[in-house]
Amino acid sequence: MTNTIPKFSNLFLKIFFFVIITVCSSIVTFAQIQVDLSFPQQQYLAYEPIIAVVKISNVSGQTLNFKKDDNWLDFTMETKTGRIIPKDAEIPQQEDFSIQSGEVGILRVDIQPCYNAVSPDRYTVVANVRIKGWDKVFTSKEETFDIVTGIKIWEKEFGVPSADGENPPEVKKYTLLLANFKDHLRLYFRLSNAGEDKVDKMTYMGNLTSIGKPEANLDKFNNLHVLYQVGAKAFRYSVFSPEGRLFIKETHDYTISRPRLWLDQDGRIYVRGGARRITSEDIPGTDKKSKN
Repeated sequence: MTNTIPKFSNLFLKIFFFVIITVCSSIVTFAQIQVDLSFPQQQYLAYEPIIAVVKISNVSGQTLNFKKDDNWLDFTMETKTGRIIPKDAEIPQQEDFSIQSGEVGILRVDIQPCYNAVSPDRYTVVANVRIKGWDKVFTSKEETFDIVTGIKIWEKEFGVPSADGENPPEVKKYTLLLANFKDHLRLYFRLSNAGEDKVDKMTYMGNLTSIGKPEANLDKFNNLHVLYQVGAKAFRYSVFSPEGRLFIKETHDYTISRPRLWLDQDGRIYVRGGARRITSEDIPGTDKKSKN
């Protein structure tokens, strides 16, 4: 009886120290790889690109190799009530790359096409990074963003000819939306089908002053021309194609006259009045002659 207790105590101590060593090893391994997640904005409109910024810090002492075909990056998303948002599409994987020990890898991924997060709500997201050779998954802390409702300030349906020219044209819709984010107004362009249940493109156009309403019109090619005020005397001129591509972006200043959209008798649209100012944000108008 006297020999049994010491044997039991020794066995217990061995198990205890084994558990402690295992836990400490796990903590050390976790500390060697850190995953951080952030979002440039705290609020988004439905269908707006949601860029997840993932930072991977490597102090493991060895190089981390990530292969495109390994599907090493994933996310989990849920609402504030705990409803899981399923994935509609796989996360776009990055090209092969490596992170040396002591370095930080930064990735930017648009997760909007992958999740049906379009209803106004607060969403919680976690990034998961899998190290294939280690058979371990490293998880970031939770980050949140809100989907908010924009206000329609202009919309117009237009037809897109069928490929064979014999079937009826597809009906699409241009919409301009306004959202109030942290006391400033943001203007958005949206391209959708007529029923607005399928969105092809959502683009943030810029901040908008509260002075005046944007001017919008379609030319004979069904390009959308928009002129809106972005400063006390500054106006932005943007042109979108029926595919939703922004191919002209200019700045025009109020001088002795105010810039305005002008539709000529041939169905072409120009900016008349004011004076154009060249800026670093301009998109070259190389398509202007053929598209406008």
